[in-house]
Amino acid sequence: MANVIERSVRLSRHEVLEADDLLITEPVTYADPLDALPEPHIGFSLEEYLSSARKQLILRALETAKGNQSEAARLLGITPQAVHKFLTTSKPSSTEVENATT
Repeated sequence: MANVIERSVRLSRHEVLEADDLLITEPVTYADPLDALPEPHIGFSLEEYLSSARKQLILRALETAKGNQSEAARLLGITPQAVHKFLTTSKPSSTEVENATT
């Protein structure tokens, strides 16, 4: 858990670590991965949840691809333009991008 927090702090673009900034890389051990989904509740935002998941997956793919946007796109089954658009519109911090590309 300490490693997750340390890595998340380094990759976060905020001064205060938020829940969607946590990069939990442990494999899901559920028989059904859908069991890991959060329960909807008052105040739950599907858009925020999906945005957070998209951000984490793209940053992980960039890390796996050593910063190669085309390779990251292939890993995710999306276009390189989609990865580029994410990097320009979501404006991840230079630390996030640097850590994903090193």
